[in-house]
Amino acid sequence: ALAYPELFCGLILISVHPGISDVAEQHSRLQWEQQLFALLNSPSMVPLVDYFETLPVFDTQQSLPPEVLAAQRLTRLSHSPSNIRCALKALGLGHTPDLSHQLKALNVPTRIITGALDQKYTHIAHTLSAAHRAISHAVIPNAGHNTLLEAPEQTIEEILAFTRQQLGR
Repeated sequence: ALAYPELFCGLILISVHPGISDVAEQHSRLQWEQQLFALLNSPSMVPLVDYFETLPVFDTQQSLPPEVLAAQRLTRLSHSPSNIRCALKALGLGHTPDLSHQLKALNVPTRIITGALDQKYTHIAHTLSAAHRAISHAVIPNAGHNTLLEAPEQTIEEILAFTRQQLGR
């Protein structure tokens, strides 16, 4: 959207991070991602999924019904370790540049959606929306990092409302 804004009428981003500006913090993140790569050397996703399910960012999911958690686990286990390695290399915060300084040039209407219980990403989104006129922020009550899992109806309604607004309907 920064490089080709003419291709976009709007952006919807959920629990997004613009990149790590602190060199030491980015290095630490890169080391953590290297640990994830080691877990992905297994032919199955079990080691990585087991680890991910213990991360504090997902603590809010523990109140979800067991069948929702089981379905989420099955989805995670269905991924290919090699595809996740590629995604992590391309999209991991340890590997990607900090885009914060480039957001001033963003002219595409952007809505960032975060869960109210995800304090870190809600703070990031609030900071971005306060600093950039093209960015607005919607907070989904009683949801954490994965709003589509934890509050799907509210998240979809927010997506539809922003989409209607951008399409003038």
